[in-house]
Amino acid sequence: MGFMRHIFLVGTAIQIERLGPGIQRSVFKVFCDDMQPANMLIDPNTLRITSVLDFEFTNSMPAQFICDPPWWLLLRGPDVWIDRNSKDEFLAQYVPLMEQFLQAPERVEEKSTADGGRELENGQRLSARMRDSWKTGRFWFNYAARMCLDMDDIYWHALHDPADGDGFGLLDEETRAELESLVLIKMEQRKEYEDEMTIWFPGEK
Repeated sequence: MGFMRHIFLVGTAIQIERLGPGIQRSVFKVFCDDMQPANMLIDPNTLRITSVLDFEFTNSMPAQFICDPPWWLLLRGPDVWIDRNSKDEFLAQYVPLMEQFLQAPERVEEKSTADGGRELENGQRLSARMRDSWKTGRFWFNYAARMCLDMDDIYWHALHDPADGDGFGLLDEETRAELESLVLIKMEQRKEYEDEMTIWFPGEK
């Protein structure tokens, strides 16, 4: 786990550099990452949202996270499919819904311009930023950053480049030098654990 998280931190620096100065200076905002239909009340006559519920996971996050397509379009997070090693199944179901969802902000952006609002360049449009997030893989990168318990699986299934092999080549020289001693320490700890379990549970293997 620590090995993968080190690689993820290396990727963080690369990702921030690639996103440019505007993202690097991004401020933190109050952010609710659970704005899914299950947490909304709808007027059945007008189909308008009347209430938003459950702010349990609301916290301060980088403002650019709002530029990712919603993870909840399938009512369950992509980590559910990744846990089952079914990323392709997730993509087959998610992508059409994402395209349908993005039509809504695109209509608002076009209407705003038609009504005399300021003409937005493509890079300034929320819909365009969401599409770029999906195209570049930033969706997965940001999702992994928010879902720390699933970071390992998300990295290996959605972010890792097979051309990098086991990822060892991504480590800097200092980290590589420390890796062998770390492995020895972990092996010793495992042996101590197994010896202790043998004492406590002598009839089990």
